[in-house]
Amino acid sequence: MDHRTGTDEDIRARVMEGIPAAVTHTGPAWVGIAVAGGVVTLSGVVQEHADAVAAVRMAEDTDGVVAVRDELRWRHDGRAGAGQVTSGMRVSTRGGRR
Repeated sequence: MDHRTGTDEDIRARVMEGIPAAVTHTGPAWVGIAVAGGVVTLSGVVQEHADAVAAVRMAEDTDGVVAVRDELRWRHDGRAGAGQVTSGMRVSTRGGRR
């Protein structure tokens, strides 16, 4: 095992550290983080589309992450009406930081 990438649990801990607390713990917003084989899945509902984008980008930039599966939804994005939840499912892959 490469000490820089570590186990899936190590990767999950680094992703959790990097996502701003405002995204994961404020009001009804929460982010579920799962890691299997270096593939991070982010799920849940955040307040703003920008929060979802920030969480995905941070996860993508975390050592050991080979792909991010974005299953996040958000409550506000400037286009949806108040109270609507919008989804932005996508999968991003990267060259893998090892």
